[in-house]
Amino acid sequence: MTNFPEGNALVYCEGAFHTTNGKTAHGLVRRTQRYRVLSVIDSNHRGKDAGAVLDGKPVGIPIYSGVEEAVQKAREQGKGVTHFVVGLAPDGGRLSPRGREDVKKAIQFGLNVDCGLHDILSEDEEIANLAKAHGVNIRDVRKPPPRGELHFFCGKIEEVDSLKIAVLGTDSAIGKRTTAWVLADACETAGLTVEVVGTGQTAWMQGTRYGLILDSLVVDFVTGEIEHAVWLAWKEKGPDVIIIEGQGSLLNPAYPGGLEILSAGRPEAVVLQHAPTRKEYDGFPGYTLHPLGTHKRAIEAVSETRVAAITVNHEGLDSASIHDASRRISLETGLPAVDVLVHGASDLLPHLTRFHPRVHRKYLGSLQKHFAAPKPTLEHLISFDALEIGPVRIANDRFKASYSVVKNGTVDTFELIYRFEEAVFDPDDNGSKNLAHLMAAQVAMNYALFCKRIVFHGPFDDHDTSFIREMTENTSREIYVKKLLEPNPFLIKGFPPTPVVKKRRYTSAKLEFPDKTPGTHTAPWNTWSDRFGVLLSGGKESLLSFGILDEIGNETHPLFVNESGRHWYTALNSYRFFRVHVPRTARVWTNSDRLFAWMLGHLPFVRHDFFDLRADDYPVRLWTVAVFLFGVLPLLKTRGIGAVVIGDEYDTTHVADFQGITHYDGLFDQSIFFDRALTDYFQKKGWNLSLFSILRPLSEFLVLRTLSERYPHLQKNQLSCHMAHIENGRAVPCGKCEKCHRIVSMLVSLGDDPTRFGYTEAQVQNCLGRLARTRLHQESAVSEHTRYLLAGMNRIEPQQNVLPHPEIEHLRFDDEGSPTDAVPEEIRKNVIEIQKNHASGALKKSGGLWISYDPIPDA
Repeated sequence: MTNFPEGNALVYCEGAFHTTNGKTAHGLVRRTQRYRVLSVIDSNHRGKDAGAVLDGKPVGIPIYSGVEEAVQKAREQGKGVTHFVVGLAPDGGRLSPRGREDVKKAIQFGLNVDCGLHDILSEDEEIANLAKAHGVNIRDVRKPPPRGELHFFCGKIEEVDSLKIAVLGTDSAIGKRTTAWVLADACETAGLTVEVVGTGQTAWMQGTRYGLILDSLVVDFVTGEIEHAVWLAWKEKGPDVIIIEGQGSLLNPAYPGGLEILSAGRPEAVVLQHAPTRKEYDGFPGYTLHPLGTHKRAIEAVSETRVAAITVNHEGLDSASIHDASRRISLETGLPAVDVLVHGASDLLPHLTRFHPRVHRKYLGSLQKHFAAPKPTLEHLISFDALEIGPVRIANDRFKASYSVVKNGTVDTFELIYRFEEAVFDPDDNGSKNLAHLMAAQVAMNYALFCKRIVFHGPFDDHDTSFIREMTENTSREIYVKKLLEPNPFLIKGFPPTPVVKKRRYTSAKLEFPDKTPGTHTAPWNTWSDRFGVLLSGGKESLLSFGILDEIGNETHPLFVNESGRHWYTALNSYRFFRVHVPRTARVWTNSDRLFAWMLGHLPFVRHDFFDLRADDYPVRLWTVAVFLFGVLPLLKTRGIGAVVIGDEYDTTHVADFQGITHYDGLFDQSIFFDRALTDYFQKKGWNLSLFSILRPLSEFLVLRTLSERYPHLQKNQLSCHMAHIENGRAVPCGKCEKCHRIVSMLVSLGDDPTRFGYTEAQVQNCLGRLARTRLHQESAVSEHTRYLLAGMNRIEPQQNVLPHPEIEHLRFDDEGSPTDAVPEEIRKNVIEIQKNHASGALKKSGGLWISYDPIPDA
């Protein structure tokens, strides 16, 4: 192996250093292990610093006007010059007459010549004789190697178990090689071993240990040489990552390249370099550059390799425009985008290493060092710089909103979608625009602990910004306590390594509203208080809420929010029943669940296998109900619905304390405080809406009893399960999760048969058998009372200190969480009368004791 550096070099780039024809010189100025670069030769830029001309950053490499000046200056500084490196890469690879004369001058000064052009100088009789006379060497980097040294493709690439990444481009001379090196630097910084496989003359001049000169080869041997170079790098070094430099572009009419790398190099991922301001292929006016999306699709169509990231060439962009260009590209492609010359490539690694499980685990292990020692502040939770939402793009029946995570200049974008089955928006109406942007904002309110800025683009008014700030702060505190301080199986081992931090405010992010205008953006909504919308999830509470309201004769609209993933299975049976049997049933489709999962990928303290982890809770988010509630608001407006009902029972309103931090036990968006806050906000907006639950006096046990006894036609469609799945076209429960244990135990204690609801007999027995050692997420009195009843029925073994709690079979009223006036007066009497028919009576808390109570004394 050659010892680097080989010597001191002058890089020849006469007349081209400011153009793409100088790309070899550019590469050598930015980095090379093969030489110590003393200067660049280009009379157009005499007296300037090469780094300043190239990247705006001086690197201490001067530019001189000719060979004589460059050699003289080096000698004056006591530096011996050993190499004259041709840094030109013109179309066709030919040396100009001026260049030929300068090569001869360099030889006469006693300099060895390295040239990567198609002109083979060592076979030029005059130049070869001159070199011999002066005792110097000529290396023609593009000279075809002897046939006997070439390799034919044989399939040994399949042995390579490194993560292979190909850096391809949408054009030639666009920065592929530079990006490959920056990416290699990022790997090394992250503790990953890496090798770059060069495929052109410049990479060789920069000192790659492994590679080939692709355009010096006979076509028959191209794929074999690529395979051999990658295989040899793996065989000799065994690196975690091998980065393969691309050539040309797949669709370039003059320099088509990339297919051979995809075919022979078999990369797991592609990084695609793109210059957004470039309109035509380099050097070929009139040949329009194909759109970025076309290049991406072409790469993925001819290979089994995914394009995993876009790297941005900032030619023609000022510093302020780079972020906007990266965000547009990320939105267009759905991929992270970054200018690696400006921001580096470290934030691309999670998107690339995920294609190789072993390398990904090693990379994630390096991230955990960030959390290795306790820290007295919350700053170590900050995982990215900014989260940008919007602006929203609206159609009559849908909207799309971009979510962009920005970290060290890398922009990764996801598109949030809400889609309706009827027209609910007027794209030209300010009220529709305001409402859509509010809907889009809700998911973001979960992440203010984890970034420096959240930017809400769109027409927000004073009421909106006040509401978002208040609810975001409340959510930050709840997440800090319930998701970070309390045990959370979704967090990496050893997290959180921090003492409890007591603060007045827990939101780390600065909330920005660049398009905010004073005043109110919406006209008052025309709604009727006797029109009810019930937010239906397929669970027992929402089904009971609908059943009661429908029975007492109100115009009741069943409103389903259809998440795009498996969670929708819990509502599927109910939705199918309502769609056929209940007029006014409506469904909203959204991919908010995928957005939540996408956001988790940007939080390094969340386990990378969170999706496969079986748990009965969400990893981080606690502002969830609002995502669904705001999702149905356009239906409420269109249909004139004045009351929206959610199914929250007695035990969802808590005020708790964790080492001096007051919180709502992670249930704020299910509490009566949430109802009041949202109703207040809706009224301030002029929307004439109220939000409430009619079930707050009922325990979970009493909810299930009432549903079972009064509305069996609804109950048969109930599904409460964290891991529901489809069997024979119908959603069925898993029979294993905490919710299934809870439902099965209560159904059996009520004398009902769980097999009517999709459970097998084996699942029922398993749930009951594990009940004694299963921690149920329900009110402790309900859990203990259920166990007491089951023991009395000989369905489980009696347990010590398990006592009955007859109060949970009563309607329970208290002034804080379940006041009598939580239900509007117009329907209160009828609602409570129905509920009392299935309860053992009504109680009210007084001085810590439950006493008999008549909630409707005039009945």
